[in-house]
Amino acid sequence: MLLNTLPSPTQLPYPVFGLDETPNERVSARCLSDRQNIHRSTPVVAQRRVSEGHNYSVLAAFPEAAAADWSQWALPLSVEGVSSVSNAIEVAHNQIAQLMSYPQSTNWPLKILTVDSRYPTPAFLYGLREYRDLVVIARVRRNRNFYCQPDPVSGPTRPRWYGPRFQLNDATTWPPPAQQETLTCPQPNGLPRSWQLMRWTNRLMRGTRAYPMHQFPFDLLRCQRLDGDAQPQGPPLWLLIWGQPRQQITPSQGQQAYAQRFRLEHFFGFAKPHLLLTAFQTCLTSHEINAVRLASLAHGQLWLARHLVDTLPLPWQRYSPSAHTQQRTPRQVQRGFAQLIQQMGSLATLPKTRGIPPGDLKASA
Repeated sequence: MLLNTLPSPTQLPYPVFGLDETPNERVSARCLSDRQNIHRSTPVVAQRRVSEGHNYSVLAAFPEAAAADWSQWALPLSVEGVSSVSNAIEVAHNQIAQLMSYPQSTNWPLKILTVDSRYPTPAFLYGLREYRDLVVIARVRRNRNFYCQPDPVSGPTRPRWYGPRFQLNDATTWPPPAQQETLTCPQPNGLPRSWQLMRWTNRLMRGTRAYPMHQFPFDLLRCQRLDGDAQPQGPPLWLLIWGQPRQQITPSQGQQAYAQRFRLEHFFGFAKPHLLLTAFQTCLTSHEINAVRLASLAHGQLWLARHLVDTLPLPWQRYSPSAHTQQRTPRQVQRGFAQLIQQMGSLATLPKTRGIPPGDLKASA
């Protein structure tokens, strides 16, 4: 498993993982089994965003970026298909259970899982309540409503489960934050970027009879980007920090951990056109998921070979400073991977010369 090749983090005391779902569009395969409606990402407004095909859930690890590494590597660990009789939440629970039960995961006393806004639901969070060393950091939509802790009541009345409403888009419902700090981090272009971080602890999410979420509080983190004059720039980013050891994560660590989730977007953007992640056309669903897993393994091989190949810049990139750096991108490693294959050699034997065949012999009289 690729998890064995993942080095232990040295800069932070925890590894960061990411979970997301990607579609595989198969419009013309009318006889393909288990074909379902999928979301189709398109920048064209006039095109429809619903198509037909399969969904795949990808669980990836984000290795700690060293000085000589490209900072956006994602290492796919598990790829599972989301069938029409299941959903992404059930498949994600199985993938997380496999990760938490793996022997190497016991070496890390704390693990962080980053997910997008479709996952912070009672069904998803309640299924992870037994993991005492897992912290989930999820983005939440800016129009969601949560609740504060209820006030204690005296007398024979039943205690309330939820307190005052906490509306993310209404600042009048926010009590004073428990923590507040300003984070300054450099951008890829070298310029600094500032964030105003505000954290509220022990918030509640309304659950159901099957998911009593009033028993499992979480923290909310508001990340507001600031411009050069320390003024708000753009809409804020709301993060939900859920898990028993969530108090070990500082606001700056929570914001930086979720920022690594976008490595999955880099993986999808590279693997689909260059590794043919979703380009395999077959009439069997089992063959299709094997092709998706094979492309994910190929991306893992590129990560392992990132220090073993040359850059091989294209003719118009010979004088670019990024073409001669040690921080090789997946595309640069892929271009030089053929040299590594030649160095490894082949197990096949060399072909033998056949020579000139004698032809048909004339029968003796």
